[in-house]
Amino acid sequence: MEVAGIEQANRVAHGGMAAAPRMAAAIRTLNPDFSVLAPACEWGMNRDELVEYAEKRRLPMAAAFVQAPPAWPGLPGRGVPGADEAAVVDITFAAGIPVALNGVGMPLADLIGSLDFLAGKNGVGRRGPFESPAVPVLAAAHGELQERAGAGDLVEFSRTVSARYSELMARGGWFSPLRAALDAYVDRAEQAVNGRVRVKLYEGVCDIVTSTLLTTPTFDAEPAAMAENA
Repeated sequence: MEVAGIEQANRVAHGGMAAAPRMAAAIRTLNPDFSVLAPACEWGMNRDELVEYAEKRRLPMAAAFVQAPPAWPGLPGRGVPGADEAAVVDITFAAGIPVALNGVGMPLADLIGSLDFLAGKNGVGRRGPFESPAVPVLAAAHGELQERAGAGDLVEFSRTVSARYSELMARGGWFSPLRAALDAYVDRAEQAVNGRVRVKLYEGVCDIVTSTLLTTPTFDAEPAAMAENA
């Protein structure tokens, strides 16, 4: 959008498919006068056709999109085959942000990548090119710690905020004032969510083993937040 403004353009094109309506809404939030072109969606292209189209025209694409998605062992549900032995993982949170695996602090992107491998290897998480096996594991671990850390009314209202946030993202509302307001609430509500959660990953299931609430974080949430925003 910044480049479009510099070039005095009045149209923006993107390669989004299923996310095309959300991307259009986000772009028009920043500049309602822009026309938004979504050829991949409008032409009904699938993933392979989009990659081929971009490669022929030397259009840059994210490596994660070009590469074939990993073949995780199976779909969620007990009895899904995976690794021969369960993986037991400690996840540390600071102010609600996952900041360490098994006591090793790391940027959020690296943490998600490592947990993707462990969870996918054990059949946890949904299969698909745009899904991450780490997501249900982090959601379960965070939910466990949040329940222990928060007052009942705070936890209940946080569920409402979470649902509203999801609806807003589905409508492409990333740049909306409401998202900024919800972020402010989440930042405040998550201050007490500090601790460690041990999870067991096996045969497509993530089980909570133990959880420990800490009064102060053992890792700084700032590096993870900076890596996320980079």
